[in-house]
Amino acid sequence: MTATKKTGRLSSYYDSLLAPYRITFGGGIRANLKIALRDAQEREGIITSLTPHAEPATDEAQADARTRNAKVIGEFRKALYKSGLSPKMVEHHANNLQSFADDHLLAQAPPRLLLEMQTKDVGAYLNSLDPERAPSAYKSFKRYAKFLWDSARSNPDALLRLQDFLRYYSPLRGTAKE
Repeated sequence: MTATKKTGRLSSYYDSLLAPYRITFGGGIRANLKIALRDAQEREGIITSLTPHAEPATDEAQADARTRNAKVIGEFRKALYKSGLSPKMVEHHANNLQSFADDHLLAQAPPRLLLEMQTKDVGAYLNSLDPERAPSAYKSFKRYAKFLWDSARSNPDALLRLQDFLRYYSPLRGTAKE
C-alpha cells in the first residue's frame, strides 16, 4: 500500500480490483465452454465488434460459409480416420459432402452451412444426382449424420429427423419409403 502526497489516501484500494485471479472450472463446465466456442466458430463466428454492419455481399457470404464448411469437413475427416476407414474412403465421403455444400447449400440465398442443412436439402440433393452417384452420396450422408450425433454439433431433433429420412430413403428409387 502506498499513500499519495496530495490526499493521503491509499492507492492500493484500486490495485485489488484489477489484480488477476486464477479461476478453475470443473470438467463439465470446461466441456460446455469448449462446445460453445466450437459452435460459435463453426456457425456464426466470433463477434469482435459491436457496431452494426450491413449484410455481407453474396460473394463474401459464400466465402465465409465455405470457410466454415471447410472446418466442419476437416473435423468430419478426423472422425472418419479415427473410425478406421481407409484414406481413399475418407476422401470420398468428404468430397461428397463438399460437393453437396458447394452445389446445393452455397447456391442458396443466403448461402447456408453444412451444420444448418435440413432433411429437405438432403432429399433434394440426392434426388438431383444421377442413379450411379446417389448410393455413394447416401452413405456419406449417413456417416455425416452419425458424426453430427456423436460430436453433438446439431440439434438432436433435427438429427433424428435426418436419420429417420436416411433410414427410409431408397437410393435406388430416389425417394423415402412410405
